[in-house]
Amino acid sequence: MTEGSAVDRLFSSLDLSGIEDALRGSDGWEDLRFEQIVEKLISGEYDISQGLGQMVWQFFWGEWETNRKYLIYILLLTIAFSLLKNFAQVFEQSYISNVCFLLVYALLMVLLMKSVLLLDQVVQQTIAVVLDFMTAFVPVFATTVVVAGGDATAMGFYELGFLVVYLVQWILADGLVPLIRIYVVMGLLNYVMEEGRFSKLTDLLENMVSWALKILTSVVLGLNIIKNAIAPVTDTFARQTLRKSLAFVPGIGSTLSAASDLFLAASDVIRSGIGAAALVVLVILVAVPLSKVGIMTFFYRVLAAFVEPVADKRISNAILVAAKGGGMLFKLLTNCAILIFITVAMTTLIGGR
Repeated sequence: MTEGSAVDRLFSSLDLSGIEDALRGSDGWEDLRFEQIVEKLISGEYDISQGLGQMVWQFFWGEWETNRKYLIYILLLTIAFSLLKNFAQVFEQSYISNVCFLLVYALLMVLLMKSVLLLDQVVQQTIAVVLDFMTAFVPVFATTVVVAGGDATAMGFYELGFLVVYLVQWILADGLVPLIRIYVVMGLLNYVMEEGRFSKLTDLLENMVSWALKILTSVVLGLNIIKNAIAPVTDTFARQTLRKSLAFVPGIGSTLSAASDLFLAASDVIRSGIGAAALVVLVILVAVPLSKVGIMTFFYRVLAAFVEPVADKRISNAILVAAKGGGMLFKLLTNCAILIFITVAMTTLIGGR
């Protein structure tokens, strides 16, 4: 039996239906086939850059078409208020200008909140899809690691993989996403009056999100380093012991040793292929939503800079709050991808040594 045929037989015995169902059940990714990606990676035919750049570029213009009305409304509203404010200054009563600002600012708050909530929805849906994929992927990948002779590595990955899933769900999705929502609301309310009433609170919320992301990334990275520093060495020792033990069997020792080497080599190929395929799928699942959030954040940054010379500073600051909220969502989704990427990548690269 050759190594290629051994890989094919072992790969055909794996049950990938759970992963396929998880991808098929997510909106927009019904055509993504995990099994095909694994087969192409093992054969060396898969190119991740193929079509991905075009996909992101199409979503760039798609996001512009989807959110263009909000940006145009905000720009027109800002220009109209600037003209109205100059006209209201003709009158001696200063309250006329204040009332005009409150009316315009209330409408601006509604537009900005609707836009930020769209980004919030994109981030939550992406996290849900990634977690569904990981929940189906972790048992399958742990099984391939066990077959490749990595019992300790498989156990470590199984525990750490689900720990990362729970941390992402509890801390990122259920904790920090609502906190970013609160930040945007308080940031917009902060500029209702000329003297900010919630500046310290918004700074605290922004720092809390930043600290939580840094601490979570450090903890997960540290756990990965600890797990993958010990378990692969133990597995390597066990595999070498098995090979030498089989070699001492009278008569058929060399045959058994060669067969075990072939089996373990084929298992390593499958383990590496499935791990690499998971990384490819993760990049595909996250690339488009990240481009959506990043594009809208960039647009709001540009809009805030554009209206600052002609508009009330509170309006440009309110637009900047929406941009900061989008930037925080971008960092959150990036950290979510990094946490899972590190966990899978380290087990894939180090687990077979």
